[in-house]
Amino acid sequence: MKIINKRHKFIDTIFFDVSDRMSLKNIVQQIFTEEWVGFYFRREEDLTSDEDLVLLKNSILEEFSTLGDYEFIQQFSDKHFDSIGIMQNTVLLSKSVLNMWEYFYSISIFQPTTILLWEKYKKFALRLANGEKDVFGYKQIEEGFCDFIIMKNIGGQELILSCKTELTEVLLEKINLGK
Repeated sequence: MKIINKRHKFIDTIFFDVSDRMSLKNIVQQIFTEEWVGFYFRREEDLTSDEDLVLLKNSILEEFSTLGDYEFIQQFSDKHFDSIGIMQNTVLLSKSVLNMWEYFYSISIFQPTTILLWEKYKKFALRLANGEKDVFGYKQIEEGFCDFIIMKNIGGQELILSCKTELTEVLLEKINLGK
């Protein structure tokens, strides 16, 4: 685990090496403990084979139809789109996240502060799809959608965790317990 800590206002940002996918799986299992998990996605990954993309897409869409909701915010082509999802947290979550990690070029995963904000989050996601920047997920935390968020860094070898400063120690402790 490589940790680089950056601070923005009241938010800490930590980078983890997840080149072995077990690290990613363990982090997801340790920090996502509430009933629901939210997602923001951007386009298909171009490093994954077309055959694998089809299998992953079908699996992911089936999981969302069974355990939650998935919708496109903006679609430019079959491979270029912005979408969001919300899924019930079950024992299958970490496997689902591994599939999503391979399928999507960009993925943000967060524990919503409340399900009642979902309609408001859709409007926020549309702002992102239209070009508004949310570096390291700061705006999602600042606007109250979540207290922490994990994101896939370019290439998928790093996971970025941004969280409220008062949660940093607790989350790091949970992650270290999962090893």
